[in-house]
Amino acid sequence: MIDLIFSCLTNAIYIITSCILFVFLTSRILPSYFLKPKYTITTQKSTVLKNHLSESGNLTVYEPEQDIQKYIPQYILIDNKGEKFLKCKFADNIANIKYSVTAFDSHNNIIDTIDVFDIPNNTEVANTICLPFSTDSISLSVYKVNDKKVGQSN
Repeated sequence: MIDLIFSCLTNAIYIITSCILFVFLTSRILPSYFLKPKYTITTQKSTVLKNHLSESGNLTVYEPEQDIQKYIPQYILIDNKGEKFLKCKFADNIANIKYSVTAFDSHNNIIDTIDVFDIPNNTEVANTICLPFSTDSISLSVYKVNDKKVGQSN
């Protein structure tokens, strides 16, 4: 009789363990394996023009890719004791501009995307944009310049 009770308990434990394993596999492991994105997003190949260490932190001046340069000839990434900031210099003919900043970490993973609408002042320099703490590099995408979509002639 005790052997029968023991074998029933053993079978019940096997069934419960199998159910838990099945639920875990179907809800966690298999979706993460099959739904993993098969593409990567890379940062733009901006050229470092200058590094400067000042009281306000480490300043790195970049020159973006050709298609962005006609609107934003240079930008500066500022690292002030872990706080990261972006400051863009705009071309002379820019009255207003809408662009996005995609922040990447050191493993090239996207941290955040920030949409910006800016009206440059007389110095043609943008307002300072606060970036996430773990930002290692950025990518710029320009959408509108002077109320016209980029790529439209009129």
